[in-house]
Amino acid sequence: MKFQNAWVNIAHENLTLKLVLFSMGFISLGSTGIAIYDHLKDPLVIDRGCVSRVVKTSESTRDENEVKSFIKEAVSERFDTGVNPTELYMSEEEISAKNTEQKELSSRSIDQVVIFRGAVIQGDQATVQLDRIIGVGNVKSVFTFHILVTLASSTRSNDNPYGLKAIRFQEVKAEEKK
Repeated sequence: MKFQNAWVNIAHENLTLKLVLFSMGFISLGSTGIAIYDHLKDPLVIDRGCVSRVVKTSESTRDENEVKSFIKEAVSERFDTGVNPTELYMSEEEISAKNTEQKELSSRSIDQVVIFRGAVIQGDQATVQLDRIIGVGNVKSVFTFHILVTLASSTRSNDNPYGLKAIRFQEVKAEEKK
């Protein structure tokens, strides 16, 4: 093989490699652009059941009614006798406080139920008005009390559709709530 033919073959291979390199670069840039475009679109959620249908996605912001519904469930889970607390709605400190409180109440044969009366939400805290019903046997007593609930955001799931967690329940004294 002549020296000149060898250089022509190398130049031809270099040209072919450059074309392949540029085309692969354009393909990778195009794929990246498509991936970014698809990532920024709203997800397609399909509810599977007897009849499959596309579910509309919504914003993750919470309105006041949703927060009040969560507080109602969390307060019931925290204070009601016979309700087992979970880490989905409450912090570990509040779960241990409930377990300690329930052991003390059960040792005295006392049952407790709370009735949610209302809540005033201020940022990540809410002042909640409750009626506490305490029963010993057939004798029941009702007491009104207020608590301050500190909330934190968590991820929404099937188990916790609110995406909220009660970090702390603190009783508000009569002179503090004015």
